[in-house]
Amino acid sequence: MGSTFLKSSKNKIRVPGIYKDIEIPFYMQFVPGVVTDVVTSTKHYAYGGSKRNINSILATKHVGKDLMDRKGSQSELENRYVPLMRGMADVPMVGDPVLLCTVGNVNYYLGPLNPENNPNYNKDHLNRKETDYKINASDHRKYSTKNINGVSTSFIDGTGFNRVQKSPNIHLDNPGKNFESDLMGDMVLEGRYGNSIRIGSRNVNPLVFISNGRLSTNETESPLDSSFFSMIHYGSLRQHFDPIYTVDEIDSDTGEVTNTSYKPFVLSSDESSLENDRSLSSMLKFLYGGREEYDPTSVLYGYGMIDQSETMVPTPIEGSQMFLRSDRITLDSRKDDIFLSSFGNVHIGTGQNLTISTKSDVIIESNNIYLGKDSKDKKDNNETPEPLVLGEQLRIVLKDMLDILSSFKVTGVMAGISGPPEPGVLGKIETLKGKLENNVNFLSKFHYIESNEVEK
Repeated sequence: MGSTFLKSSKNKIRVPGIYKDIEIPFYMQFVPGVVTDVVTSTKHYAYGGSKRNINSILATKHVGKDLMDRKGSQSELENRYVPLMRGMADVPMVGDPVLLCTVGNVNYYLGPLNPENNPNYNKDHLNRKETDYKINASDHRKYSTKNINGVSTSFIDGTGFNRVQKSPNIHLDNPGKNFESDLMGDMVLEGRYGNSIRIGSRNVNPLVFISNGRLSTNETESPLDSSFFSMIHYGSLRQHFDPIYTVDEIDSDTGEVTNTSYKPFVLSSDESSLENDRSLSSMLKFLYGGREEYDPTSVLYGYGMIDQSETMVPTPIEGSQMFLRSDRITLDSRKDDIFLSSFGNVHIGTGQNLTISTKSDVIIESNNIYLGKDSKDKKDNNETPEPLVLGEQLRIVLKDMLDILSSFKVTGVMAGISGPPEPGVLGKIETLKGKLENNVNFLSKFHYIESNEVEK
């Protein structure tokens, strides 16, 4: 069992009639120990056929009478401990230090402990003497660090990963006032190899960051992580994540950094390396600015920006937002539909192609449909855009033309020179001409395409 009674030379009393001090046992609820095995699945030898044993550990105590050999034995199965907390288990590995206790005849563990404050691995300092006496000094070369410290052989050292930090943010921590560097801490769950969940805040504004694949040298979560998801209550993307790139100018002769400039955070479709003339920002510039000069940065990266004025109470320009980024994102609805809804606009930008594949129909319902922004530009500025052709209406016009040709007659022919069309035919021609000039039913009033004058 974990909890135990111990005696200490510092805990003695003098009993009348007995001329020596007597050590008084005291109860130790949480006992330090070390993990000797971990049951992570039903495949483990110590699983024992009960789902209750999943995520349980086998451990030895550093104090008490039942301290066992670190190499373990079959009797070690009696020293099984399950997670103390119901809904959350930080499952340790072999060699991790833990606290052991027994409540109601059930053995529990709490940990792994954090003596070195490292999210990847912490040495069990209480256990080092125990391992040292088992290995002769002359034989130390035969043992790896894992052997010496009793660490799992499957462990891959990632102690170079930094603890994720909460760096001060001059825009968001105390907006509109003097900046203060002492910050409130956040609730952070960290994995061993650069992933984390932060449930925190900037000022009084809550946020949630989920980060995976953070570089070992990075100290904070950012869109540079392998995968990154954020829920932001207030503050813009650039206020939270700008600048996230640094560009150093290095002297070719001395190798010294002569100047450091910052590259602002941009969406992937707007990366300058793509040299994309039809980027998302260019489309937004057209939609919101038309033919006038307009900076789309505020739409793309300024939503939720908090007022920095010292004379105003900080208020958000807009509101909350979510941001998701990774090398690839796949949305798959296995049984039913996917609904994409927006009170405002829906913008889609790609650095390459946009494809739509469907087994049945593609239906686009809109007030107007423009293929190419030049067609909308002309329509908005009272110029003549290129409308699409309505097939059935065009078929009627072409049929009228063929009917005229099939019954075409002219007046008397003299010396090989024909006269004008006969009055009946001429009337039909004039009627058709009037349709083309005044009532062009075969041209759409709602769907437009760019002309060939626009270079692409």
